[in-house]
Amino acid sequence: MAIFRDRSKLSPHYIPARMLHREKEQDFMRTVLRGCLESIPSPYPVSVQLMGGVGAGKTTLSLKSGRWLEEEGEKRRLKVKHVYLNLKGFSGKVTVYRHLVRSVSEDIFSPSLSAEELLFNLLKHLKDTNTYLLLTFDEIDYYVSHTQGLVYDLTRLPELAGGSATNILAVVFVSRDGEFRRALPRPELSSLGHQILRLEPYSAVQVYDILMDRVGDAFQEGVVSDEVVEYIAERTAEPPRNGDIRYGLDLLFYAGNLAEAGGRKYIGLDDVRKVMASLHAIITSEELARLDFDEKFVLMAVGRALRITEKAYIGLSEVGRMCRILSEELGHRKTLNLRRIIQNLEAKGVLYVREGNNIELRDIDLESLEKYLGSRM
Repeated sequence: MAIFRDRSKLSPHYIPARMLHREKEQDFMRTVLRGCLESIPSPYPVSVQLMGGVGAGKTTLSLKSGRWLEEEGEKRRLKVKHVYLNLKGFSGKVTVYRHLVRSVSEDIFSPSLSAEELLFNLLKHLKDTNTYLLLTFDEIDYYVSHTQGLVYDLTRLPELAGGSATNILAVVFVSRDGEFRRALPRPELSSLGHQILRLEPYSAVQVYDILMDRVGDAFQEGVVSDEVVEYIAERTAEPPRNGDIRYGLDLLFYAGNLAEAGGRKYIGLDDVRKVMASLHAIITSEELARLDFDEKFVLMAVGRALRITEKAYIGLSEVGRMCRILSEELGHRKTLNLRRIIQNLEAKGVLYVREGNNIELRDIDLESLEKYLGSRM
């Protein structure tokens, strides 16, 4: 049964109509870029550093800001173009400028030109055609660690233009943590300026809101429950993901494929756990084998209770109830110190005890876990 409405809405390349929990950052970028438009016909390029961790929304914010600027330019009857380049795909400055020039006009490109000649041709073409440009360079950290000079060139464009204003409105440098600044010589660092916009990691609540917004577009109604989205949001917000929205979207996408392939009408918590286990297993079969009998027994009880109830976590009383059921099945009549065993399992990284003594298994496929433990008890 098809459970997806539109898989593309979960793609990391999809640009959503609205960008939740980045409204202040969007306002900041629009304020800066609006000022650039108001400086026409004699704009001097503004330098902006956009920083944030993986999945913090840097690329989406950059592309939406560029689209907004183009639309604003059109309203003012100005020719405004945004050129976005991810520098991971380039090996040197001349290859960057070649792609940049060709993105604006093939007429001013020649493979025989040096980097400086390409940049000069670009500035001249912009003047001749009354075209204005916003440049965004993503993954600047990667580039600076391999090649020098680009930051210096792009922050001193008026000098290249003979001291006059240029038709480049702004240059946005996108980085993860600003570490690239340490690699810059003092003249480049000085010319870069200090206009920095930091995107703080998304919290679990913010991740939940963003994922729920995508769920409505990507899945059929009723396929994804609030509990599943909340579970994914919590896993996404905690270390080492630290709010990486791409990770949360991937979990939704692959869990949806798993559920659809299994012929189910909805995504269950164990679909998510199976995906997480395949991405990064927290505990190996060898580590499970080293648990003593009581630990395996209690772990099996936790896993079965979670699977049957389809909850993200359960209370100690529910674990005790399942232990009594398993005792009848396996003939295990031994009195258990349940709290101590739970503490031992948490210390070994098998499970996690939340506030209120709620117990949760971390990134483990419950069905496989139960089969594995059952075969060894």
